Amino acid sequence: MTYKSVSKKLDFLNRATLNAMAEESNSLIIRNFTEECIEIFGADFGFAFGRFNIKDKYSLVYKSSNTPYDPVIPVKVKNTSMPGKRGDYLHDNNVNKENYNSGIDKFLKSYIIIPVHYGDHAYGSIVICFKQRHNFTRPELSLSATIGNVIAQAITVNWLVESKAKERILAEKQKATEVFLSQEKIKNEFIANATHEIRTPLAIIKGNIDLARRLGKKDIKLSEDIIEAIDEEIVRLSDIVSDLALLTSQGGRGQTDAVIYNKVNIKSLVNSVVERCSTIASPKNISLTVKNIPNIKIYGNADYLEKMLMNLIKNSITYGHQNGRTTIYAKVSKGSVKISVEDNGIGVSKEDINHVFERFYRGDKSHNSDGNRTGLGLAIVKWVAEIHGGGVDVKSAPQKGSIFSVTLPLKRK
Repeated sequence: MTYKSVSKKLDFLNRATLNAMAEESNSLIIRNFTEECIEIFGADFGFAFGRFNIKDKYSLVYKSSNTPYDPVIPVKVKNTSMPGKRGDYLHDNNVNKENYNSGIDKFLKSYIIIPVHYGDHAYGSIVICFKQRHNFTRPELSLSATIGNVIAQAITVNWLVESKAKERILAEKQKATEVFLSQEKIKNEFIANATHEIRTPLAIIKGNIDLARRLGKKDIKLSEDIIEAIDEEIVRLSDIVSDLALLTSQGGRGQTDAVIYNKVNIKSLVNSVVERCSTIASPKNISLTVKNIPNIKIYGNADYLEKMLMNLIKNSITYGHQNGRTTIYAKVSKGSVKISVEDNGIGVSKEDINHVFERFYRGDKSHNSDGNRTGLGLAIVKWVAEIHGGGVDVKSAPQKGSIFSVTLPLKRK
């Protein structure tokens, strides 16, 4: 052996081990170790066979550039842990043993086979060859066994890392597929619901027009009622189209760059919206009360914030009782303002409360009234809150009223 000292052997093993662990390719691990072994044993040439996956066949994975013949794929080795004569190294069944041995006599006098295996799995073997007779010492045999173990461990680590990487990639693909399918489902449901919502007023309009045609001028009073019904459905249809346009606009798709933000006074906004909603509350004699609204400004889009607050108050009126009440109040805390709309109306059931902010969602029959004209009001509330960096929540119980709240940051995130 070229290196006599123990320290140099350890240096070799340490260097080779670090190099092996750094390699991502099993073929490179085998190649590097084969070259190192040729050097440390003072051999003339070497080659290696390998099978790194269970489904693979053994094949020649490396041979040094000065290998004087083409090594054949081994079938078995009589004694892989000890140096042997040429007869110990059996070869491919298609190669005649005697002819093969006689052909390499002039190239090979001694060799050592280093098996590479971990547990029950054999990864392959490295063959270190000498053109002259070489008497292998016990330290050399011990070193060769250690080298085989190190190589096998490096390949096993690679296999484990690769397996984990494949599992991670598979999990990521599966997650991406699930997200895609979920988005497709939501999109399809949205289109189906939007189509249904638009079809209903159109059908009513068409039916009234047909009725008006049949009546002609025979019943003026009924004709006026028909025109009024058509006008009401046109308003409803306009509301649906307006809300759909908002939710499918650039901002509605999550691209908020197009939304223009300015300073908005919360107190002024609330008072303005409540004043506008008073005419809606009047027929049901619902009182609208404003209290504890701080005189502060936030960065936001005034039109969207007005739409959000309008929808909350209209929702409380729609599902409020005759002679009921709606209270609007706000509280500043931890860099944000929380605006709440509280009513003593019919409330929301436990089954529906987690879905009220979904597009087109209407729960039980009590929430399927004409007041909820498009089924998009609360979905718009949630969207407006989110594009401002905030969120929504609801507390409610059947026949005990509801508290719908939006939390908005004081400073734009």
